[in-house]
Amino acid sequence: MRKILNVYELSEIKQKGFVIAGTNEAFDSLNIYEIRSIIGDKIILINENNEDLYLDVLDVEFSNSILNKKNIFILVKPYRQLYEYMKNDKLEAYAEN
Repeated sequence: MRKILNVYELSEIKQKGFVIAGTNEAFDSLNIYEIRSIIGDKIILINENNEDLYLDVLDVEFSNSILNKKNIFILVKPYRQLYEYMKNDKLEAYAEN
């Protein structure tokens, strides 16, 4: 299991799923294809109580900040349990592989 994100936002997009936004300095020098390859098609979201939730990845995108740091956005299938995770202050995402 490889840590892929320090999550700073978890938002719902109606009828699409949830977007998990975060950063990882290790991704700053990578292109979108390399990032997608590392993330894969399943991720594990872990909350501050060390409870985990396995999620199916639908899409991965990124944007560059002014400081040339990457903000990573992972779209996952909708899961009811994610509403509880939205209340957590500390979330981390891991690649399943």
